[in-house]
Amino acid sequence: MRRLIVMLITGFMIGVNGLAQEEGFSGRIAYIDSDFNVRVFVPVNDEMLMLSDDASLTTADVRIYEFPTWSNDGRLAYFSSNFDSDGHGALEVYVSPDGMIPGEVVYSNDRRAITYAAWSPANCDETIICRDFAMLLSDLDTGMFVVESVRDGLTDARTFEIGRGAPFYFSWRGDGLGLIWHRDNTEVALYDILMDEMTTELSVIPGAFFAPAYAATGNQALYAEFDGSRSSRLQRYDGTNITTVISALTGAVTFTWSPDATQIALAAENRPLSVIDATSGVVQFEAPDSDILAYFWSPDGTKIAYITEADAPGTSNVRLNVPPYLNGVPVKQSDSFNGLVWSIWDITTDEVRRSPAFFPTRELGYLLTYFDQFAPSHRIWSPDSRALVYSRIDADGNSQIVLLDAAQAGEPAQVIAEGGFAVWSFGS
Repeated sequence: MRRLIVMLITGFMIGVNGLAQEEGFSGRIAYIDSDFNVRVFVPVNDEMLMLSDDASLTTADVRIYEFPTWSNDGRLAYFSSNFDSDGHGALEVYVSPDGMIPGEVVYSNDRRAITYAAWSPANCDETIICRDFAMLLSDLDTGMFVVESVRDGLTDARTFEIGRGAPFYFSWRGDGLGLIWHRDNTEVALYDILMDEMTTELSVIPGAFFAPAYAATGNQALYAEFDGSRSSRLQRYDGTNITTVISALTGAVTFTWSPDATQIALAAENRPLSVIDATSGVVQFEAPDSDILAYFWSPDGTKIAYITEADAPGTSNVRLNVPPYLNGVPVKQSDSFNGLVWSIWDITTDEVRRSPAFFPTRELGYLLTYFDQFAPSHRIWSPDSRALVYSRIDADGNSQIVLLDAAQAGEPAQVIAEGGFAVWSFGS
C-alpha cells in the first residue's frame, strides 16, 4: 500500500473541551495508549481495561502494540512489534477471546512486520468456535507483502499462507470461505479457503482502484476494471456473472458497500462522493462537499461520516501507483494545513453536521489514507450509529482518543484517553 494524504500537521491546534454524555454509547473501544499498550474502554459504564502492560521504548529495546482488530463475534486481535539495539525485529500476534481479558500468542515471526489485518466475518467449520483472520505482513527479507491467515479456536492456532504480492489488497467473503484480492496492480482474483488456491481471475487489466470489496452478506463483490478508454468501470461479481454498475470513472476510484448491500458509496476524480443503487448504478444522493479524503458508512446505513481538510475545497487527496495507461491524478495543495473536519451526512434527510477542526495522529492518518481497505474491518462508528471514535493531536502535542457525538457534531469531542489509534467493536 503506497498512498498519501498530504497532511502538514503544523500550526494552530484546537483545544480540548470535554463533552458530558447523559447515556453511554454502545460497544467497546480498543485503543493503543500513549505508552503503546492495548486498552479497552467501555463507554456505557466508563470501564477501562488494560490488555497489555509491557510496552517499552528504550535505547536498548522497543516493544510496541499496534492495530487492535475486532471480529464481529467479539474477539480482539492485536500485534506486538519488537526491536533490539541491533535492529533485530520480531512480530507477535495476540488474540483475546472477548476483548476483556489479555490475549494469548497465536503467531510469531522474527522476519515479518504487520501492515493490516482483518477477521473473517463467519466461523469456519473445523470447530464450533473456529475463526480465521488474515494478516498483510511485510517480509523484511524480500520487501514483499505476504498474506497469512491464522485459524483461531483450535487447541493450537494454525497458520497458512494465502498469497504474496505488492501491493496487495483483499476482502473477505461473507461466509468466510473465500477472499477477493487485488495484487501487483495487475490481478483481481478469487481465493478459496477450503481449496487453498486462487480459483478465478476476474480482470486482466484492473482499473485505478486499490481495495476490492465483498458485501457483508451474500456473494457480491466489487472491483474496478480498465475500460479501454483511459478510465475505469465499477464491476459487480455475484459468483457467476459480472455486471457493470457504473462506467467512465476517471482517476482513482474508491467504493464501499452499505451495510445491507443495497447501496454503494463511490467517489472518483470526475464523480463526487455519491450513493448509488447497487443493482442499477443509479445515483441516489450526492454529498454537498468536494475534495473528500475518506468516508465511512454508519452501521445502520443512514449516515456517512466523511473527512475533508478544514479549508476545503482546494485541498488534496494524493493517490499514488495509478497505472500509466490511466489518467494521472492531479495534486492540489493548499499553502498551509489547518486540520481536518468530520462531516456527518444523513442521507435520509440530506443534512450535514460538521465537527470542529482537528489535527490527526499519524495512526489516524494511516487509516484515512487506506480507508477503503480499513472501513469493513476497523469501525470508527459505534454499533448504535450514534458516535465516532478517532485520535487527534491536542494543542500541547499530545495524542488523544476522542468521541464525537454524531447528533452534536459541532460541539467539542469528548476526550476519553491519551493514545494514537482506536477502533470500535462490532457489537455491544
